[in-house]
Amino acid sequence: MGAQLTYDTLPFSQGGGMKALSDRLTAAASMRAAVKAFTAEIAEQAAASAAQRIALHGALHVAKVGVRTCAVTSVDAQVWDIKAGRHRASAAVDSQSGVGTGPRHRRAARTYGE
Repeated sequence: MGAQLTYDTLPFSQGGGMKALSDRLTAAASMRAAVKAFTAEIAEQAAASAAQRIALHGALHVAKVGVRTCAVTSVDAQVWDIKAGRHRASAAVDSQSGVGTGPRHRRAARTYGE
């Protein structure tokens, strides 16, 4: 037991207490640097995610506007064709020849002598 006490007190007599304090201050400084780097990394990732989220929201908004515009244009064209009486005629196909019987096809037949 005396040998153990001598072994334990030897570092203190040779500056062991100062070394322990120095090691503790060094560890605290390195921990502060690690926390600072970690915080900076998290902040950078959060900013990048926010920018990506904003860009994605904008792209999604543009896509929605495009789909709505396309749908409205298509519906308006269909309604216009139905009111003008062209909708059913242009879709009709002669069952024997497989040729369209609508006004466009009749006009083409007159023009090209078919």
